[in-house]
Amino acid sequence: MKEIMFILNETLPLPLRQGLLVSLVAIFVTCRLGFSGYKKQKMRDELSRLYFEDGIESLISHLVKNLNIIEKNFTSALYITRNFKNLSNNEYMRLFQWKFKNSFISINPSIGKFFYRTVKLLNSRELEELLLYSFARFQITNEFFITEVPITIEKFMDKSLNGSVTKEDLIKELNNEIQKRKDEIKYLYMLIQYLEEISLQIKNLDLHSYSHLQKIKKDKQIKKILCDIAKLGNLNKEDSKNKK
Repeated sequence: MKEIMFILNETLPLPLRQGLLVSLVAIFVTCRLGFSGYKKQKMRDELSRLYFEDGIESLISHLVKNLNIIEKNFTSALYITRNFKNLSNNEYMRLFQWKFKNSFISINPSIGKFFYRTVKLLNSRELEELLLYSFARFQITNEFFITEVPITIEKFMDKSLNGSVTKEDLIKELNNEIQKRKDEIKYLYMLIQYLEEISLQIKNLDLHSYSHLQKIKKDKQIKKILCDIAKLGNLNKEDSKNKK
């Protein structure tokens, strides 16, 4: 820069030197600001990918997807008991092998990086516990719908349960248990809503460096939602104890 100024002083008149200097300073400042803005945007994109797109948003998507599978298999389980009631054993078994059996959908039991990233980001033990419980509850509930309901009906038709329960009583018990299992995961609708609210609040924060992640943990609105999640977890624990 000094060498440039020396050459300008030696070769150009003062008015031209002043105008050129102003232009050079303007270009320099613009480049610095542009590069700084580029770095900030690049960091925003990286944080968004790690903790938003591959974090809380992926977690929400996972919960919604599994909840939809549970809803679908809940309907299929009720459909099976209704047909078992109205069809002969032979007709039921023929339709089960041809149609009913293929109507169920399995749940992916794996826990992705989105879980660990979200828990680390929000630093909430209560959220971590509730999510782990929810992942296990998905598996247990779904297994009941797609395996235990059909097996119980098959045992009755094989006369393994004959004498201990009538067909009408068995159907009533199964329908009650199917509804009970679905009711046990109703809290997930509220949990998903809370996570969506946190996700929206994170969007509103200007995060362009890793140090800014502390804004999330300190944000009053996010703290309040995490408290609501903790209360939801406690209520769910109480309900589980009362049903035992």
